[in-house]
Amino acid sequence: MRFPLYLFLFSAFWSAQSLCAQSEWPNLRITPEHPQPGETVQIEYDWLKGPLKNAEAIDVLVLVYADKNAEAIEINLKHQGNKLTGVCSPGKNAQSMLIGFQSGEQWDNNNGRGYFIDFYDHHNKKMPESIAAKANLYTGFGTYMELNIQATQANLWMDEAFEAQPALRNPNLSAYIRNWMNAKRGDAGKEKALQLLNELENAPQITEKDWMSAVRSYEFLQAMDQAKALKEKIRNTYPNGVFVQQERRQAINAEPDTTRREKLLETFVKDFPPKTEQETNEINRLYAGLAMRYAEAKNWDRFNQIADKMKGANRADLFNNLAWQLAESGEDLGWAIILGEKASNWAKMEIVAPSTAKPAPITHKNWELERRQIYASYTDTYAFTLDKVNESAKAAELQAVVVEIMTRENDEMNERYTTYLEHANAVQLRHELEGFILDGHATNPMLEQFKRLYLQEDRSENGFKAYYNRMTAVADARLKQKLTQKMTESPAPGFELRNLKGELVSLQQFKGKVVVLDFWATWCGPCKASFPAMQKVQDLFAKDPNVVFLFIDTWERNAPELKASAANDFIVSKNYTFEVLVDLNDGVVANYGVTGIPTKFVLDGNGKIRFKSVGWSGSADELIKSLSLMIELAKKAQ
Repeated sequence: MRFPLYLFLFSAFWSAQSLCAQSEWPNLRITPEHPQPGETVQIEYDWLKGPLKNAEAIDVLVLVYADKNAEAIEINLKHQGNKLTGVCSPGKNAQSMLIGFQSGEQWDNNNGRGYFIDFYDHHNKKMPESIAAKANLYTGFGTYMELNIQATQANLWMDEAFEAQPALRNPNLSAYIRNWMNAKRGDAGKEKALQLLNELENAPQITEKDWMSAVRSYEFLQAMDQAKALKEKIRNTYPNGVFVQQERRQAINAEPDTTRREKLLETFVKDFPPKTEQETNEINRLYAGLAMRYAEAKNWDRFNQIADKMKGANRADLFNNLAWQLAESGEDLGWAIILGEKASNWAKMEIVAPSTAKPAPITHKNWELERRQIYASYTDTYAFTLDKVNESAKAAELQAVVVEIMTRENDEMNERYTTYLEHANAVQLRHELEGFILDGHATNPMLEQFKRLYLQEDRSENGFKAYYNRMTAVADARLKQKLTQKMTESPAPGFELRNLKGELVSLQQFKGKVVVLDFWATWCGPCKASFPAMQKVQDLFAKDPNVVFLFIDTWERNAPELKASAANDFIVSKNYTFEVLVDLNDGVVANYGVTGIPTKFVLDGNGKIRFKSVGWSGSADELIKSLSLMIELAKKAQ
């Protein structure tokens, strides 16, 4: 089963607010105010003063950064008067700590800036290592709490740490360069980036990982001579290192002859037997690519022999993906069922007896949820294969479990469930359809299903319309309540960009109007997949002079002088009527803290960000309904 994908970078106000002392947070108190590494920290959270004041239940996520990695610490919050309290022990090696509070999909993350806890020495002086660690925690793990990550802010912290302790510069220089390039894309930052890369390349005690990072940066900047020379230096310095292994794997994947590919893989495994879980996964992915070659050739005996060399999650993922492809094409359905069942059974066992340790940056609760969702995904595929061979009753039984795990909010999975019910002539079909409609998670085909059932009972068209309108009114009210609870009130960074006609467009000129910003790129498949629905939303508000749509083309990979023309060619080819602005140096996307596209913001007439939506669910109906309601709520928020 393939879920829709989305791809995964400052204003003066933001910077000033982000540097507030820990004691200045109005709804969060940390004791002691200046914690030392290894010291127990008490958290006192006043939820009534934050965005979660209407939440029924609140969870806390604490990430502790130490030894270049972040680990989640479990905390149980207890009621104490009007506050929630808890304690945690970061450990003696802790360098920085990040706290976030969550209720369902809604976060209190200090308006996207994060609640960061610095650590101090015995003289109550902030440790430079803690400042640098905070920058790395922010950029490397901030997405776990949906922070608006600003690369510029991260490097401001880095500069502060380097000034206080110059020895921190070399071990953090690679991260500093990545932040610089994210904040200063284009020619404006290229010269400085090349200077930094030269410093990194010739720094003492440089690691292979740092050099590999420099190679990627050189290539991104189109400095191909420097990249080529550094690659050769890496090969000579680390003849059996990570980079050489990476090149060997790339050559294996690029080999068109299956027999030759298998021999290259066998030699690779002999030369580099896996020593870590990551190396095992890399080899498993090579086996998966080879197994797919044999599957395409219908050589199932050889497919099984190669698949048997794989372990755990990688093998199950191979079976799941291939099962979906076979079922979708209607070929080898017997194999599709076998593979789908194996993947589903593996995922089911992982829920109760996981074969790997918990990933460090997530809590046990979220890890369990993640495993359940993987089971739902694989079982969704297995049910899909069963329906293809008319085992629809069994498919519906499995899919019922899937939709419950996904809290009945995945429209595509819901639609498959009601399809299987109809194929099986299940008596509960109408009841399930009504439930999905009332929850606002029914697709157009599901609405047509319900209409057919209603009219089959000799009821009138007018009766159906009245009944359907009552149900959708309930669904809209529920969605409105849900979105209202998610509303934010953070200031939107201003900008001036040129549109495809070369005209300068400023956010300030739309003061008093609701503005929808859609960050996208011509190479981003999910961005483009969402555009037909975005055109429909824009058309709905075409006669409303107080609603403006701006589509900001950003993160383009071609030369600056070609960005506008590439965006224009695509928009014209699809007959979209969008006002497209070109974020030439990717400065606006950085100021808005975007970490993945497509990302949409809905701004009210006072320039406040009321909603932020990341990614594309694959459901046009869901996007049209939810975004339209966000716009209406933003209008009323003024």
